[in-house]
Amino acid sequence: MDSAEWPVSRGSGTEDGDVSFASLALVYDLDFHEAHHALRGAFLTARLWQKLMARLATMKVATLRDLLRVASALIVNTGSAVDL
Repeated sequence: MDSAEWPVSRGSGTEDGDVSFASLALVYDLDFHEAHHALRGAFLTARLWQKLMARLATMKVATLRDLLRVASALIVNTGSAVDL
């Protein structure tokens, strides 16, 4: 699985699978102004990380073991971990 695919599932990305900074900023209600500015990209990445960590916390994921547990359950139930 491409690491960029992970946020798309479970409403974390756009319905068409777009995981660009611009589309993820829209989904997570974050300000986004310029696509090719390293500092802004790093800041947006950090803010997206915070949002995703909060989402994982609601799923009772606090450790790598927890994340692997959730992924394993999804693989057994759906045949894919992309639904995280």
